[in-house]
Amino acid sequence: MTVRLAFAGDSENRQLDHFGHAQEFVVYDLDDSTAALVETRAIDAFCAAGPRGDDALAATTNLLSDCQIVISAAVGPCVYDALAKNGLVTLEYDGTIDEALAQLIARGFGRRYAPGSTRATVNVGSGS
Repeated sequence: MTVRLAFAGDSENRQLDHFGHAQEFVVYDLDDSTAALVETRAIDAFCAAGPRGDDALAATTNLLSDCQIVISAAVGPCVYDALAKNGLVTLEYDGTIDEALAQLIARGFGRRYAPGSTRATVNVGSGS
């Protein structure tokens, strides 16, 4: 089974960002043992949107609608709720995109992920 992941981070320095500070999402498809880069999607950072914050969050959620899981360094409660209402699972990881991918592959996440999971936040560990 292939799972589509969206990492809130920078495609150049590969560091994961807080969801609200991310200016792009790096999207991967993960299967049993490999991850394949799909694309990088630029967004308006949710926290920097000011009065347009709700619009920016809705636009970001829509942009990620083909993903099953969003991974960021942290996610606030309103974002958590918005993503969960749209069927997106959130994972928090303190480290880089590459470290998070390596941990997910090592733990067989692509094999074990069950679509429609009711658990919306899981800490996959720390890159530190």
